[in-house]
Amino acid sequence: MFSQNGEILGRLIALHAQAADGLAYKQKITDEACGAGVRALGEAFNVDSMKAVLSQLPVTEIEKIANSYELQAKSVLGGGGRHTQGDNLDLPNGALSGSTPGNPQAAQDDDEETQRLKAREAAIATLKSTGRGNLIKEG
Repeated sequence: MFSQNGEILGRLIALHAQAADGLAYKQKITDEACGAGVRALGEAFNVDSMKAVLSQLPVTEIEKIANSYELQAKSVLGGGGRHTQGDNLDLPNGALSGSTPGNPQAAQDDDEETQRLKAREAAIATLKSTGRGNLIKEG
């Protein structure tokens, strides 16, 4: 009889650990879904109400809702990516279209050494303009 009680207790402990992991995962995807909802709907998204609703749903449904909000957010916010270059804060033509910007260096036919020198010069200029000129190694 003692052996059976020990087995039951061991199984209960294992199940308790699995349940705690499941609750932590459910909380994580709920937070992710609400974050995506805020990105998609902005101030109109009521995080507290949605958390209350999502807490009643199974994990698979929360994942579906999170994916739906994420797709909405991407359509609202666009593909992301940097649209400005250097200190020039003017957006290039088409920057608000939602597509990611192209690589401004892609059209250059410079050899590898020229590209390396240009990159070094750009890095030095950036360090100087941000007050980090003391990090520049001379040589």
